[in-house]
Amino acid sequence: MNFSDLKDQPDFFGGLLYQRNKFRANEGSVEEIVRSNEKNFVEGSSSVEGPFKYMSAARIDQIHEEIDHQMQELEDTGLTRNEILFDDANIGIPLKDDPFFQLIKGNRTAREMLINPNEEFSVERVVEKALRQDVGVDNSLSGVQANFQTKDQEDALAPTWEYRKKYRDTTPLIKADSYFAQGNIVEKQNKQLDFEMEKPATFLNRPMTRAQIRKRYMRTIEKKDIDWRNTPMLTKFLNETGKIYNRYQSRLPSSTHRKVAKTVKKMRNLGVLPYVGLVTPTDKIPIGSYI
Repeated sequence: MNFSDLKDQPDFFGGLLYQRNKFRANEGSVEEIVRSNEKNFVEGSSSVEGPFKYMSAARIDQIHEEIDHQMQELEDTGLTRNEILFDDANIGIPLKDDPFFQLIKGNRTAREMLINPNEEFSVERVVEKALRQDVGVDNSLSGVQANFQTKDQEDALAPTWEYRKKYRDTTPLIKADSYFAQGNIVEKQNKQLDFEMEKPATFLNRPMTRAQIRKRYMRTIEKKDIDWRNTPMLTKFLNETGKIYNRYQSRLPSSTHRKVAKTVKKMRNLGVLPYVGLVTPTDKIPIGSYI
């Protein structure tokens, strides 16, 4: 790298920033590019305190108190954010009526969500984001989380309602307290272990229940063919000992299955079929008009 136009030899991060700014000097506003690069790539890593996730809870509370004081001073001036940033008094509303500014002022969690992982959490950074309001699109999965959930209330193998009420379709890994270094690691591991142990079994290819199999492979016959003289067909619904198949084995609709069962019992009363014992080949010979 050539730093001949600089007075002092820059450090590593300074050299990267210098090269990037020089390469993009002709693209848009150079001042905005320098500010964005400095805050997104350099300050968070080279600062003394480091990124937000490595800061102590006491230091975070102290910064929040300083932010409350400074944002209240800005609100008391009665100015708009356009007057503060661009000296434009004809556009904008006062900060006390600005919904985004009031959200950042009254919600500490919203302030922390504004900071990128590699950015430094400071008063100047949060106040500037509250004024500029160029936070972009929310990249969290909260908006599309429901698309990854299987919700079949009629399925007996689906996760139980008690389990879903307890965790609300979330896992301990995506809780807010799982991202901070000062958290209790043992407690996090215990919560994750309890979550995995209580989680119901899931299947990539979920097996069908007995009712689903019967519904999918349902078959039917003509009711006019269900006659006590039509022994070749009716014996197909008996096992080798003469017992009637149930509706899951016969795969018949309920009304048709009841008529088959009544006809078979009538044939037993008439002596066409035996009450007990094996069904012989002679019992399958049709009678009367079915010959």
